[in-house]
Amino acid sequence: MGSRPIIGACLGAAQERMIPDRLSILLVGSNPSDSATLRTIIAEASAGTYQIEHSASRDAAILRLEEASFDAIVISLSAGDAQISLPIAALRSHAASTPIVALMSDDEDTPGLCALRAGAQAYLSRRRLAGHTVLHAIHSAIERARIGSLQTDVYRTLVDRLPLGVSQIARSGQLRIANPATEYMLGIRDGAASSARSFLDLFPGKNRDYIAELIERAFAGERMEIEYSLAVRGQRRVFTSSLIPITGEDGTIDSLLAMTQDVTDQIELRLEAEIERDRLSAAIQSSNDAMIMFDLERRL
Repeated sequence: MGSRPIIGACLGAAQERMIPDRLSILLVGSNPSDSATLRTIIAEASAGTYQIEHSASRDAAILRLEEASFDAIVISLSAGDAQISLPIAALRSHAASTPIVALMSDDEDTPGLCALRAGAQAYLSRRRLAGHTVLHAIHSAIERARIGSLQTDVYRTLVDRLPLGVSQIARSGQLRIANPATEYMLGIRDGAASSARSFLDLFPGKNRDYIAELIERAFAGERMEIEYSLAVRGQRRVFTSSLIPITGEDGTIDSLLAMTQDVTDQIELRLEAEIERDRLSAAIQSSNDAMIMFDLERRL
């Protein structure tokens, strides 16, 4: 790494190789002393190679994020769930993939864990500010964000290639996401924004109240299995959807995961088998010949 100092063995050589020599850091917080202290600590620990900017408020930081991207964000926070969750959620909505380090006012783990649940990748106490701890927190956040991004890419690829329909339904009934299999099965037009569609809009008006009732029961915590038929590309198809409740950070159900299958072919095969069985039964019953059937063990 050349002139960059050692920042602690806890980072590990492998993680160190993944962190660039130069990072751009956005400091967010109204406390000038925090900003000055962090600037000094980071500058000294990184031998002056990190570019540091400061935004005194959350709104100012959001405006800056609309203009430029940063390798990491360090935000100064106070105690209290609302004071922790809202600023992080606001930054996350404007910088979805940027790692966030929360600078907490005390050593308690509860506020820090709240920051992680709100979307931060790491947290640090003001009482433990030192060069190696600050850089360790920043680098850990970057590494966690990188791993999370890789996992998200893997899951997205898997879901996109599944022959099974996978979609997410909001409480409003809107489709938040719908994989290609869902769009094909349910006849959502190519190029149409799935997220702009309502799950209920896929059904004829006479069936919507019934489907809405099932969805409401699923949001109440009941896992639902529903079967329905839709006209797709001029053909009547039969589908089954498993509605699985998804719990948010506050413990309430905020959406449903819908796993959808086209069961038309299975139903047709089952009906053909039943028809063939009925035909055979009718032929046997109407025959004038005596018929006796034995199994492989010669039992009548």
